[in-house]
Amino acid sequence: MAGKGTRKSSGKSAGPHIDYMCGDETTAPSIIDGLEQYLFALASEVSKRWCRQGKADGVLMVLGNFRKGKTARATGMRQLGTNPLECTPLQADSPEFAEMLDIAKDAFGDGAVVVDAGGRVLGSGAYVVVEHPEAKIPDEAGSRHLAAASASLRPDTVATITISEETGRVRLFQDGKVVSYFDPRAT
Repeated sequence: MAGKGTRKSSGKSAGPHIDYMCGDETTAPSIIDGLEQYLFALASEVSKRWCRQGKADGVLMVLGNFRKGKTARATGMRQLGTNPLECTPLQADSPEFAEMLDIAKDAFGDGAVVVDAGGRVLGSGAYVVVEHPEAKIPDEAGSRHLAAASASLRPDTVATITISEETGRVRLFQDGKVVSYFDPRAT
């Protein structure tokens, strides 16, 4: 089935993970340089739009080097509910990106959007295990941000991005630290 795949969550000794089967690629896709900044910019545009609309939604995106040819493994995660975005190409501009995030939220209402560094959305509705509870997060941040900071410390994770449900603030985490920040109310 082109463009869609199957997944399984496992709690075996290797730890929780989600396996994805995506398309017909036989080699891992090349990593798109600057994809984390691009996703941060898209998330910032979505946050601005939601702020203007009076909408409040929290988002967690995990960007990583998960693909190995036809398969991908997102470690430290577990699938929750359905996965309507499994193995779909990343939408290039913010209206479609906002719609994609809405689809993910409507399907389950919670969980992370998982994106491969080659630019394909592997899934949505992923529970992210907090392996590093000591990770530093801003005082006003909550569990979504702790999960993001913790996940950004994993070797297969390039970056994580959050949109705060309460404030609309967007944060880009790398190596456990906030490296970019956007407040839609300050523009």
